[in-house]
Amino acid sequence: MVQAQLIGILLTSLWGVAFIALHYWLAAAMNFIFVALILFILIGFILTKNFIVYVNLNIFVLLIWALALQSALGGLFKSGLISIWAAFCPLIASLMLNRNTTIFWLILFVIEMVIAILLEQEVSQWASHLPKSFSIANGIINITSFTILMIGTNLYLVSNLEDARKRLDQLLQRVNEDIDKEKIRLEQDKNMWLAVGHEIRSPLQSLSALYGKDDEGHRYIKRMLDAVQRLYGNAAPDEAFQKATVQIEPLDVANFLEHVAENAPAAGIPMVTYSGSEKPVMVRADESLLEDVITHILVNANRYRPSDTDIAIRLETNDNAAVITIHNKGPYIPDGLIGRIFEYGVSDQDDNNKEHRGQGLFVAKTYMSKMGGTIDAKNVIDGVEFMLRLAIWRPLQ
Repeated sequence: MVQAQLIGILLTSLWGVAFIALHYWLAAAMNFIFVALILFILIGFILTKNFIVYVNLNIFVLLIWALALQSALGGLFKSGLISIWAAFCPLIASLMLNRNTTIFWLILFVIEMVIAILLEQEVSQWASHLPKSFSIANGIINITSFTILMIGTNLYLVSNLEDARKRLDQLLQRVNEDIDKEKIRLEQDKNMWLAVGHEIRSPLQSLSALYGKDDEGHRYIKRMLDAVQRLYGNAAPDEAFQKATVQIEPLDVANFLEHVAENAPAAGIPMVTYSGSEKPVMVRADESLLEDVITHILVNANRYRPSDTDIAIRLETNDNAAVITIHNKGPYIPDGLIGRIFEYGVSDQDDNNKEHRGQGLFVAKTYMSKMGGTIDAKNVIDGVEFMLRLAIWRPLQ
């Protein structure tokens, strides 16, 4: 736009010089005032870089200049249709600004045309000395120049739109190619995991048959089988966790937690303590899913606690729920992360750390929801606590 404006300044200046040669002093003054205002606006834009103000001021000056110069030359027809240049005002607005601003300048352009018509008789006396040949010649120049500029502008827009369409087509083609490649990669990954799942399930099923239900190792083999079954055949881990089926049964959560604390060292998590009711506390839960939930939280706590401190599991009850609190000493959860730690893929670990994928607490949240429970985390004085709530089992009367 700046280059076009500089060309316009040059042509308007030459036009002003022509008016001086013809002794049309008022018209010449209008042209040079217009040039001075445009240069002032251009300098302001260079200093402020405010494009919106720059465009609007240019449109305003063009609109006023067209009416003023036309009046100075005796009106619409005597001037040779000078006000035709004001038609560029809504056009510039449509190219550079938004729709509402374009409508505003279009309305002002229409108002200007109405004013020009109303003033036609008044201003015709201002340039009564102008010969008819000037009006005809100026009209031809104005209409020809305006038409050339309009055609040039349209050709420029069409060319730009065509180039943009080609670039968009190329971009869409690359996107489609990338999508196809990603589909192939996902299908290959899925087939690989199906094969891995099949190879793991077979020996696990054999181990399950060797261990009876009362055997200590059976529960862990069952957990592995359930985990493989949940992930088997799903496109993504989060999809698999959300599709996990739940078998809600009455569970003595006190005995369950005591057993978890006793066996935690075998899972590589030493120094886990349990305190709570010594009597049975029956809750509504899926034992396998609840063990996954507790394990994920214990693994998380073990990662952050000082090595010489305990992880404390505490059980409390009220009339409607059992509340499991898992506490570890260590650093706080950052304020910007604590509200998002249960989202899939959220972790404070390095993105290149493949061991910590930000899915453990997502799994815990998902499974607790499926069991009708809740899970929350909070920072406490010396570390972090996770609170799990499960509904008390009420047998049907």
